[in-house]
Amino acid sequence: MSRCFRRRALSSPEALYLLLASWPYTCDASGRLKVWLFGWLALSWPGTMMLAFVARRNFRGSICIELALNTFGFAWLMFGSVECWEAEDCVDQAPLLFWFAFVTTILVWATLILTMFCLIVTTVLFVLLK
Repeated sequence: MSRCFRRRALSSPEALYLLLASWPYTCDASGRLKVWLFGWLALSWPGTMMLAFVARRNFRGSICIELALNTFGFAWLMFGSVECWEAEDCVDQAPLLFWFAFVTTILVWATLILTMFCLIVTTVLFVLLK
């Protein structure tokens, strides 16, 4: 079992707990944030299991599924970011749900931006120093 798979499988119980613990709380965007968290759960462990199942049988199919999951995951990240941005009273009325979604989206965006920046700097340095 790969390290990435174990990390995703271990993060799902915490997210499921957050979803269940924040279920009774309501705010202006609580329904959409709960849907976002449920989608995050669906993209994590079941997506990895589906990809591993297909990869055992068909490599080309696993590449297509990986591309589809990455595309859908990026769209889901944008959806979560917009919902956090538009939430007005969730900070006070559903803090556990809001802060988890907010911190998760901020960390993922920061990681993506830092990765792209390092890739561009490495490429420029490689071209200039060659």
